[in-house]
Amino acid sequence: MVVGKVYLESIEDLHRAKALVSPALGLSEMAVRECLTALSEAVANALTHGRRGCPPYCRVTVQAHSQWVHITVEDHGAGFDWAGLEREMPSWDKEHGRGVHLIRELMDRVTICSTPHGTRVEMSKRITPEGAKEADTGESQSDPPPHCDK
Repeated sequence: MVVGKVYLESIEDLHRAKALVSPALGLSEMAVRECLTALSEAVANALTHGRRGCPPYCRVTVQAHSQWVHITVEDHGAGFDWAGLEREMPSWDKEHGRGVHLIRELMDRVTICSTPHGTRVEMSKRITPEGAKEADTGESQSDPPPHCDK
């Protein structure tokens, strides 16, 4: 079930995307905070690095299924070598470079697809019994894993 889809042109628009992620999806309060932090990092990266030389924008899609919440952030920039990123967190004295690491740490599944025509970050958080007790989504279907079309 698609919860919502928004197009963002600036970081000031982030609140519209954040409004799509809530305990009503079956996530615990902690999981909501983790999703919102990961979403903020992915949107900041998309708006900062996507479409250099053009007005920035990205698309955020949130989907909820019986066991997972999926968040996708897409831009149409030139892409980047995400596989070449170090697996270790950069030192704290560096000004940039921690966003992808934080996303990987906070979310249960992360897939990054980057081509010369854009980047898509797919992030998923498992709905735990604790979160499901807080809100019943009413879904009973099984959920497909995130995918990456290259």
